[in-house]
Amino acid sequence: MINLLERQKVSMGKVSVKDISSCEKILTVNVAQADVQKEYSHVYEHLSKHAKVPGFRPGKVPKDILALHYKNEATEKVVSNLISNSLREALTSKEIFPLGSPVVQKVKFEKDELSYEALVDVKPKIKLGKYKGIEAKQKHAAVDEAEINDVLKRIQESHARLVPVADRPAQLGDLLSSDYSLTVDGKEVEKREEDVVELREKDYFEGFSNQLIGIKTGEAREVKIKFPEQFTKKEWIGKEGVYKITVKEIKIKELPELNDDLAKEAGDFDTLESLKKKIREEFEGKKKREIEEETKDQLLQELIKSSKFEIPKRMVETRLEALVKKGVETLKSQGIKEDEAQKKQEEFRGKLRESAERDVRLSFILHEISTNEKIVATPEDFKARYMAISDWVRQPLEDVEKYYESHEEQKESLEIQIVNEKAVQLIRDQANIKIVS
Repeated sequence: MINLLERQKVSMGKVSVKDISSCEKILTVNVAQADVQKEYSHVYEHLSKHAKVPGFRPGKVPKDILALHYKNEATEKVVSNLISNSLREALTSKEIFPLGSPVVQKVKFEKDELSYEALVDVKPKIKLGKYKGIEAKQKHAAVDEAEINDVLKRIQESHARLVPVADRPAQLGDLLSSDYSLTVDGKEVEKREEDVVELREKDYFEGFSNQLIGIKTGEAREVKIKFPEQFTKKEWIGKEGVYKITVKEIKIKELPELNDDLAKEAGDFDTLESLKKKIREEFEGKKKREIEEETKDQLLQELIKSSKFEIPKRMVETRLEALVKKGVETLKSQGIKEDEAQKKQEEFRGKLRESAERDVRLSFILHEISTNEKIVATPEDFKARYMAISDWVRQPLEDVEKYYESHEEQKESLEIQIVNEKAVQLIRDQANIKIVS
């Protein structure tokens, strides 16, 4: 990629433009021989001020001697300078406004003649679909009593007492205080004491609990398991592991009564009803947020369907690589090893390409809407966003504000986010939403 530097104007011998699509162009640029010679003089003049050649003082080296020592360096600099300046002039003369940096290719430099091609992405001609009055269906944010009861059940279990059982063998639902060791391929790989094993109907290791039903206090038993496909240690997947478990004590959960006392113990609640009310409010808030997000996606999908235009392929590839990188980083944060996470890149590329295309297309649509509606990010918008970021990262507001105000690229990215969100809100506010059960 070429950085378009500001320098003296270069007269091009010839510039031609070929449209690859409505948003991609190829410029073929030929630089005049006189400009090549002029650039060589400029580069050698600059080099002479610092060149170290035996027998000559800096700034006093003759050009022909300088060329013998610095020919390759000078040629590289000449080509770089001429491409930067001639490309800038070519874009200006053809009134082409690139998205991102053009890609320079097929560079030819022979006998003081320079030519090259530049692949340029430009803004597509957008045929914007209807964005006011889009119809959508939205679910009612109803909370099921079963959901509230599940939370209350978990609260009970979190406050349960563990009561020892001495007069019977273990059964499903019991908790076994035990010592154990794990052997894989005949080698002990793990050993623990005073660990708690809960006997469940559904185990991570299939059949684990069933092999411990009937075990008594003081008894030892071997439990054989097979490591599943999703196990974190890849080298153990599909292999057999053997747990040797010695039960020291069998316990049961004794759940507290579901009443006002439990509500007080669970939090700042005077009654069980006030606890239920809080749970209901949290469920309603969560469901409303989820439903609003679903509605927004529905509206944007309709807008994308009705808006017809081509999008630059390179922008899609750039967005795709960003999504793939994020996917790999997510795997690593979950404890997956670096090499294993990297192996998922091609899989991610296949799965995320459609999302990348959607993101790029939507970015053009929202920009077009914000332009039509004259939507801008105001100082108040930035202030509110700085406060939100300050709370999120737990840093002083003045530090957050100072960072963005001194980093132009980051502030510009934040501005795009704010404007896009305001455009989306405009679409939502003017949509025809039908509430369904």
